Amino acid sequence: TYFQYIAVFDSAMTKGTLFDMFNLNLMNTYKSTLVPSDIKDEGDSKLFARCKGSKLVYDNGIKKDGGYFSYNLNIICKDGKAKIVINAINYNSGEMVHMKSGTNFTLEEPDNWTKSFIWNKQSKKEWGKMKVQFRNEINSILKKLIKVDKTISSDF
Repeated sequence: TYFQYIAVFDSAMTKGTLFDMFNLNLMNTYKSTLVPSDIKDEGDSKLFARCKGSKLVYDNGIKKDGGYFSYNLNIICKDGKAKIVINAINYNSGEMVHMKSGTNFTLEEPDNWTKSFIWNKQSKKEWGKMKVQFRNEINSILKKLIKVDKTISSDF
């Protein structure tokens, strides 16, 4: 587990209501990258989605496509609260050919990238900046996911 967040709601919000809210919020938050079939209902008010982050910026004086991070998003709903877990975060390469896909987010220095003095120094700096970009994106996503819409109800 890399990111974990416990969201507490009004105790009157049942796990079913929260499940419906998160299902809707997932589609609204990831509208350009997820389709309903990407979201798996794992039963017992649990959701799973394999997500794709936004394009990262690699800036070596000229801004380039730095690739993106893909990750698992798990949401477990209970009455009045939910647990959001983001894990299995892996890098997917962009324009920079020496930066290989498959690097785990938790690594301080990618171990599968092409090695050279010039690229190592710049890439190490950009790797740290891309991780910050991703952390900021996750913080923004969490705020959208836990947004309570008063019109959501389990009642018809």
